[in-house]
Amino acid sequence: MEAIYNIGIYFLLMFFMISSISKIINLSHFTNIVMEYDVLPEKSVKLFGTLLPFIELLASISLLLDSTKIYGLMALIFLLFCFSISVIRVIKSGKKITCGCYGKFMDSKVDNLTLLKITMLMLLSIVLLMKSSSFLLEFSVFYLFMGLLVTIGVLLIQKLLSFHQETISKLNVNGVD
Repeated sequence: MEAIYNIGIYFLLMFFMISSISKIINLSHFTNIVMEYDVLPEKSVKLFGTLLPFIELLASISLLLDSTKIYGLMALIFLLFCFSISVIRVIKSGKKITCGCYGKFMDSKVDNLTLLKITMLMLLSIVLLMKSSSFLLEFSVFYLFMGLLVTIGVLLIQKLLSFHQETISKLNVNGVD
């Protein structure tokens, strides 16, 4: 269980670092995506869109220290909860927008798969939070490598699913079933 705990922490650390840094690289683009969600008052969208990637980055970095990892996990759970509410609202509205999960790094749409991914990340964060008093984070090349491998796997699956959705969409536009 300790190995799974450590790999889970390193996975969340790398996953949210990649996510936040890709948003920070092109902050204005990400702020525009946040605006498309249309869930916040227009005045607060720019501030929220600007702060969000830095909050994600800070939360992920805080996972590195046992003294701050609980706060990092709680911050990630809160962010993921907010993301899930936003995604549900967009899905219910019928809008077709980019999720902005990875900035311009990967263009994936807001859909049920996005909601599933957010839910799974939230559940993982909750489980790790519940187990955080039982385990200390152990630095190990193996755990770090496995966390990186899981992160790459999740990103590849996301990319493949996005590619599949684009292909199906193009086929439907061209009248092929």
